Amino acid sequence: MTSFGVLLAQNHPPAELPDWARRFDQAGADSVWVADHLANPFDVNSLWFDGWTLLAAMAETTNRCRIGALVSNFVLHPPLRMARLTTTLDAISNGRLNLGLGMGGASVCRSASSVFERGPALADRFENGLDSLIPLLDGEPLPLAAVPMLPGRHSPESVLLSTPCVQVPRPPIIIGGQGPRIIDLAARLGDQWNLYYPPGVESADDLNGALRRLIETFDERCAFHGRRGEVGKSIVFDFVAGLEPTNRQELAELVTQMSELGFDECIATGWPPLGGPERSIDELLGFVSEDLPALKSS
Repeated sequence: MTSFGVLLAQNHPPAELPDWARRFDQAGADSVWVADHLANPFDVNSLWFDGWTLLAAMAETTNRCRIGALVSNFVLHPPLRMARLTTTLDAISNGRLNLGLGMGGASVCRSASSVFERGPALADRFENGLDSLIPLLDGEPLPLAAVPMLPGRHSPESVLLSTPCVQVPRPPIIIGGQGPRIIDLAARLGDQWNLYYPPGVESADDLNGALRRLIETFDERCAFHGRRGEVGKSIVFDFVAGLEPTNRQELAELVTQMSELGFDECIATGWPPLGGPERSIDELLGFVSEDLPALKSS
């Protein structure tokens, strides 16, 4: 049976999110997530709090569910900082961190960070970030560029991440995106591939065909890299036609449908935060506590 997670967008008072994370954890959610943007990409002037800071608070209020960001990126966090965030949150959560990573295409994040790359150049940044981050997390030194220092001092040639992860060898890496290059990176380097927006989907009728084509491409790349059956698949609801359940019955049907397609985890938003449907967070909590156990036992 597919696992089920909840994405809590940080456009509510910060005291509320750790408490809702606790409630979903106790109700039986398998994972709880936040976003990692500098602002709400759909309304940049609305209330918004930092995702990684909230993850630290959520780690303290939960006991069993996985936690993570969907998704972090190397636009906001260079590899060494990403490694520090990862080892710190992995320790605070006692080994329950999932490391979600993506290209960082949100315009507000790129503009605020003075990163104006797009397309292949942004994918280059992502691939280079992965090539630095993964060895760091695996205990290898990261070479550093020489920088001017005070007279008589020399910049270090490399840095070693001396704070090991709780999880061995490191937290699972979830790579989000649907472009051919990102799919290939997920197949080659990821532990799970995450999908937000199936391209070309304008109605529920388009959904299954689009998802089957993407899954077929992904499975082909996994086989090419000798990783057939080794990389999981997850999908986020509420962002696109056909993935916008408006009540618990529709959500149950969609989870079943995605499980049959081969997704290992389904993730739904906990509020209508990013253009999603008007489904209350209490209704979603009811689904997790009352409907999900029946789905998992069927």
